Amino acid sequence: HTGHRTASPLAVTAIASGNSLMDPIFAGGVFGNKGVSWLINNYHGSIVSTIAKSTIPGSSMAYRWTTATDAPDAKTSIANYQLLIMTDLSSNCDTDTYQPTQDALPADALLWAQLAWANNAEMILWCHNARLDKPDINAQYLHRFELWGKIQDKCNANLPAGKKPVRLIPG
Repeated sequence: HTGHRTASPLAVTAIASGNSLMDPIFAGGVFGNKGVSWLINNYHGSIVSTIAKSTIPGSSMAYRWTTATDAPDAKTSIANYQLLIMTDLSSNCDTDTYQPTQDALPADALLWAQLAWANNAEMILWCHNARLDKPDINAQYLHRFELWGKIQDKCNANLPAGKKPVRLIPG
């Protein structure tokens, strides 16, 4: 992962495509807690409070590619945004995940990156935290960072001229 890039402007329009791991950030609370999201509450009026949500609980990148979310849908509305924040189903990144599912993740992400680039948007991959219910937590984190690095590399190996490379947010 080489190169330095200029930071995005603070007024960037963004949409986050994900699953229930993202919902607490936008809808408030964590896992059933109906309170206002700590993040939105503490950063109201900031860039965080203006990110549009496009989520389906328990969904993967591949599922959201073929299944629209409630409006706004990241796939069909990307032309209205400058930034796409993308994550995948947490269990798809575990060390014991069905290998063909895991092998497909770079290609799944590339579909989204190509859509973003075609609409003059950039994409950030969000590598979520490892599941704490796994006994080998250190191995889980290492595996996730290696896997998400491969996903990022696959996207950036296909970077069109003049477009911004895909970035990665760990945890």
